[in-house]
Amino acid sequence: MQETELKIIKNIDIRFCEVDQLNVVWHGHYLKYFEDAREAFCDKYNLNFSDFVKEGYITYISKYTVEHKLPLRYKEKIKVEVMFKDCRTCKILFVYNVYNSKNQLACIGSTEQVVIDKEGKLMIDWPDFLKSWKNTFVKYDPVKFE
Repeated sequence: MQETELKIIKNIDIRFCEVDQLNVVWHGHYLKYFEDAREAFCDKYNLNFSDFVKEGYITYISKYTVEHKLPLRYKEKIKVEVMFKDCRTCKILFVYNVYNSKNQLACIGSTEQVVIDKEGKLMIDWPDFLKSWKNTFVKYDPVKFE
């Protein structure tokens, strides 16, 4: 499987309640920015987590990474680029690039979500509704594999 080209950019304005006394964004807010971008991605590509519940599944964030490069500051207009990464097992992987108002890379990160069925069993194979989603949006190159 290859990396897909599924991605979006979410614009976010840094609010006063997100910064410390130095007007620098507190580190915990970056996960919120990831979530905002992931939600916009899911809206664009019809990967709504309410559909998971309807189908009898839930997802959990099992892993995340955040690597800070430059500080973000109060009143900056930032961009969060989120990209879907395909994998063989039933994990929903996203990679994030956060750019400051000067279009400099300020942060990189990732999230990994696992899928659990209604009995609490961790899914290894993609459920049918997710296979259908992947068949619609994810393009495969049979020459490239993870």
